[in-house]
Amino acid sequence: MVNPDETLSISAAQGVAWNVFTPPEILDELVVDLDITVQRGIAWNPNTSVETLIKLATSKDWNVRKGVVYNINTPVNILIERADDIDIDVRVGVAWNINTPVTALIKLVDDVDVAPLDDLLVRNGVLKNPNCPEAVKIWFRMGGFAGMTLAEFVEKVNNGLL
Repeated sequence: MVNPDETLSISAAQGVAWNVFTPPEILDELVVDLDITVQRGIAWNPNTSVETLIKLATSKDWNVRKGVVYNINTPVNILIERADDIDIDVRVGVAWNINTPVTALIKLVDDVDVAPLDDLLVRNGVLKNPNCPEAVKIWFRMGGFAGMTLAEFVEKVNNGLL
């Protein structure tokens, strides 16, 4: 445990935050560190507790939020919320996370407010995600379908209308 009477230097705190052998309890204590690079390390660390990831998910720093969405321990509700993140790198991370539910993947593909290159990054993550349904892959192969959003297309396929 970290002794509360001792303070770590920033570089030591960064080393502890990024170290995959750091126990969750230590990361939980370190999260109060105001240094953003320490918080980034905690967000990316696979030992970070769900409680700490929830705290970090609303960080003002996009790199912290990006670490949270790439973290395998991030709860599904946080992944769904971050699918609407203002930062494209965070949304790409949501697309790649294997715990992202289908509803969030479809939402990411139907996001029309992104630049073409950003759109490709998100869609590539969705296609590589093991949760990506076959209907989504078909929609991509067809280059979209008659002006339907992906959500509309998937609904019609699931209801046997296509």
